[in-house]
Amino acid sequence: MYDPAAPPWCAHWDGSERRYCGAPSTRLYLIGHRFPLHTPAALAGRPEAPGSPMPLRRRTVEPRRDGLGMGPRHRPRYRSNGAPRHR
Repeated sequence: MYDPAAPPWCAHWDGSERRYCGAPSTRLYLIGHRFPLHTPAALAGRPEAPGSPMPLRRRTVEPRRDGLGMGPRHRPRYRSNGAPRHR
C-alpha cells in the first residue's frame, strides 16, 4: 500500500539479489521513484534528458493590474442602468 508520508525509496527490482534497491536519494518518474543509476535512461544506456529551465506553469509575462487589483478579464462589467452584464 502506498504511504505518501513515507520517504521515497528506489523501487527498482534487482532480480539477481531478489530485492528492491531501496536507495534513499530518488527522483519521481512515471514508473515510480528511482535512484540515478536506475532511471529509465540509465537502464537503457542513454544520458539523462536535460531538465526544463523554468517550471511548466510559470508565467513569463505578468498580467496588467488595474486599481482594483484584478486583471482586465476579471473585472465585472455593468450595463448603463447598473445591472451586471453576464458573459
